[in-house]
Amino acid sequence: MRKEMDEMQQEVKKSKQVSEELDIRERLKKSDDSLSRLETVCSTPTPPPRKRIGSEITDEILQVSLAEENKKLKKDIDMLVSLCLNLLNHFPLNLEFSKKLK
Repeated sequence: MRKEMDEMQQEVKKSKQVSEELDIRERLKKSDDSLSRLETVCSTPTPPPRKRIGSEITDEILQVSLAEENKKLKKDIDMLVSLCLNLLNHFPLNLEFSKKLK
């Protein structure tokens, strides 16, 4: 009876370990995907600002241009936040360890 319980506990431990390994692989893949997207964003050159020529640019056009730029910046920030959260999930901070270092 005791032997059977030990075997069952070993099976449960192995099952948990396999599940954790799969979870870690999945999180690592998500982090890699986020990192590759971030690398793409960072390597995309920023176009030079457009020169104003007389009355060519009106306030309305400028507002639309700024709104589009704000959307792009928000998307970049969201991507950075997502990457940071994924990295924190993948590599959780050990606060107890940090306290011991002080």
